[in-house]
Amino acid sequence: MQLMLIAKDLGWDTCPMHSTEDAVFKEMFDVSDNLIPVMMIALGKSAPESFRPRGYRKPVNEFVKYYN
Repeated sequence: MQLMLIAKDLGWDTCPMHSTEDAVFKEMFDVSDNLIPVMMIALGKSAPESFRPRGYRKPVNEFVKYYN
């Protein structure tokens, strides 16, 4: 998480990815047998022209009730 937060602070975008095909992953990236891949993080710059406006978000008070 720290890597992703620091990358964002430096202007980079990240995306965590996981794989269920450990053997394929190890072969593709030449990972030794004594290591177990848990997560891969993609790092890059986003394309500003591909940004989409965020959809409607319900206000919290529509689905949360506070009791004193």
